[in-house]
Amino acid sequence: NLSDLKRKEISIAGLTQILTLLATKCDQIWSKIPPDESSASENLLKILTDVFADRDTASLLGDFAFSTMPQIVQGSKLSQEELEDILLRLKRLTWELEDAILKTDSTEEFARRFILEKFA
Repeated sequence: NLSDLKRKEISIAGLTQILTLLATKCDQIWSKIPPDESSASENLLKILTDVFADRDTASLLGDFAFSTMPQIVQGSKLSQEELEDILLRLKRLTWELEDAILKTDSTEEFARRFILEKFA
């Protein structure tokens, strides 16, 4: 039956709920990364371990987490430059997720909250 194959649409409330969960994850990631570059570079292994220790965050980050976590577990073998590269890629991925959130057809209320408030 063709009507069964018709794509179902998500409601605005459902979309807002999903976007809120994604925005919360982004804020949780950012909360673990110090804004001060010098303090971040001193604790890179701990920062990255904290981010990837959260199963939901690792799942959300998908292949990036899957390919990065084994390197982090063997952190003593990673150079400072390699750790900085992983952190930079994590930041870029989080920015891309935030950009994708902004590009959705969300409500004005959600967009305002996303820009002005923290979700985590």
